Formats: sequence, structure tokens, C-alpha cells
Amino acid sequence: MSFAQNIYTITASAGANGSMSPSGAVSVNGTANQAFSITPASGFSVADVLVDGASVGAVTSYTFTNVLADHTIAVSFAATTHTITASADANGSVSPSGAVAVNEGTDQAFTITAVNGYHIADVLVDGVSVGAVGSHTFTNVIADHTISATFAANQTSGGGGGGGYALPPQGRSTAPTPVVTPPVTPPVVVVPPVVVAPVAETPVVVIPEVLTSTLALGARGGDVIALQNRLIAEGLLHTSATGYFGPFTESAVKAYQVKYGIPALGIVGPLTRAEFLKPVGHDAPVNTALVVNTSAATPAVEETVAAEGATDALASLEPAVAPDAEFATAAVVDARTDGGGSVLAATAMAFSNTVDAAVNVVTKIVTALFSFWK
Repeated sequence: MSFAQNIYTITASAGANGSMSPSGAVSVNGTANQAFSITPASGFSVADVLVDGASVGAVTSYTFTNVLADHTIAVSFAATTHTITASADANGSVSPSGAVAVNEGTDQAFTITAVNGYHIADVLVDGVSVGAVGSHTFTNVIADHTISATFAANQTSGGGGGGGYALPPQGRSTAPTPVVTPPVTPPVVVVPPVVVAPVAETPVVVIPEVLTSTLALGARGGDVIALQNRLIAEGLLHTSATGYFGPFTESAVKAYQVKYGIPALGIVGPLTRAEFLKPVGHDAPVNTALVVNTSAATPAVEETVAAEGATDALASLEPAVAPDAEFATAAVVDARTDGGGSVLAATAMAFSNTVDAAVNVVTKIVTALFSFWK
């Protein structure tokens, strides 16, 4: 006796927008298992699966086990949807509103409208401001979203005592049309030009700060800045005011002293400070030498001695200075220029042909300076 294995049929079917595999009439040996897979099309999802007419849910696969009879399996699909929640405050609306179902991959537009007397203040999409817009469109929707609108009262014109009117909402005017009076154009009066005779330019007179101390090479401070500013104004110093009395400043001081008839020792003493009290660029005396006349020589020597700090050393020479002041001044200049190393030689060379009285005066001055510098 022989036996044949029982064969059963499972009929598989799928609705539009998806598929089932395997599909159609599927033969299954008795007691065997049979699996089916379900695939929705793009933008769609499984809506429901019916096995032998009974729902087993929106599953994407199903397996028949220990098959002992014929069966059916059918699947249906639906478009995938996302929810956009639209809301507005009490003074306006968003349309459509509430929970709006949107098929995946499609667009959804919303319109925002304010009630009379109000205007759109702001629109938030997924919690982020997109401005006070009157509409917004979600494109290619593939997720849930939110949209909300807020509104604000229109401001009034006319200020103060309630005499103003509300700005017209939604483009409708409720205020009377103001009467605009065109401005009156005054006649054009042509005034003949007035010819003014040119006026000679008045030079600007710059008076510097009063210098309060004797200044020499190596000095620093506010008086040096005032000195340098004056030399710059005179066109004699071509650097900025630094507050340090260096070689450039010393050269400019000598040029200033030559310009105004002061012994060019490069030291700012009483004579030079007194000259600084005069306006910049005032008439200067004709002076091409380093030595002034004998009437001004004694103050010049005193200025030099005071600047060097040797007043006491030369105090005993004052009676003899006046008659031969020109030689005394030149000797001090030679001494500063030579650095003190060969004063006697420089003096002898400069005045080898002078009278005996002049030589005596110079020798006394040089001796005093040597005593001071030692």
C-alpha cells in the first residue's frame, strides 16, 4: 500500500501600492511552513493584513506553520501620512487648523489671518520664528510639524489725548482721508554777488609755555617738550617732541640762538628762555656769528656758566669778563665742543693773535672750568 503526501494551497494577494512575496496560489506540503513578506510602495505603508479573512494587523511578514489546510492571506496599503498641528492665539487664525494629516512627500499650505484691529506679530514653525508672514507652505513632508501664530493690536496715531485712530486692519481704511495742502513755493529772489576785497592773511602767533629751568644736553621733562615744540614751530627741529634733550635738540637750539642773536652754546639759559617769551618768527636781528657784542656778553657767559653748574668757580672772574666778553664766550664754546680734553690747546689756537688782556681772561676761564670738571 502506498500513500501520497497532502498538498495544500495558500492564496496570497496584495492591494495597490504594494506587493506580497510569494503571491498567487502557493502550494504547500502538509505539515510544512510557509512564510510571506509584504513590501509597501514608496510613500505608502501597510494598512492591514487578513489571514483567512481575519486581521493580523499592519505587519510586513507572516508565516503559516504546520500547514494542514488551505489558507488565504491578503494585504492592503495606505498612503503614509504625517501630522501638522496648526494653532493661533485669540486674535487671529491659521487655516487649516488643528491636527492636519498630510500624505508623505506632498506639500501643505497654511494661511494666517488677524482679526480686525490686530496684525500678525510672529509665526513659529517647529518652534522657530519665520517672521510675521501671512502664509507658510510645508514642502515634501516626511515628518510631523507644528505651526503657530501670534497677533498684536494695531498701534494708534494721534498720540496723547485719545484723538488718534487705529491703523486700518487687513488693508481696510477706517480713518478719514486727510486733506493735503500743497506747500506754497516762495518766489525766487536773485541776490547779486557781493565782491569782497581780499584781506591779507594774518599769521598765527604761537606763544609757547614759559620755560622754568635751564636746559642742556641730557635733560628730560615737560620743559624739554615745550622747548622742542617751539623749535618745531620755528622750523628748526624736524622730529617730534620726545621730552628728551638729545643731539638733535641741541643742534636746533644752537640754530635758534644764532637766528636771534644769542651765543650759540646749545644751552637754554636765561637769555634763551627770555627770547622764548616772544612770538614765533618775530623779527630776528642780523647775526651771522656765534658771538654777540660786548654789551650782551656778560649775560651770555652767565647763562653758559649757570647751565654747566660752575657759577661759583667763575664768580671771581666777573670783573674781568666784561671788557673781553667776545673772547670769553668763544672760549666756553671751544671748551664744550672739545669735550674738555684739550681746552687749553683749542683756546691758544683760537686766540693766538689776540691781545694779552684777552689771553689772560681766557686762561682764567679755562682754569676755572678745569677746576669744576675735575
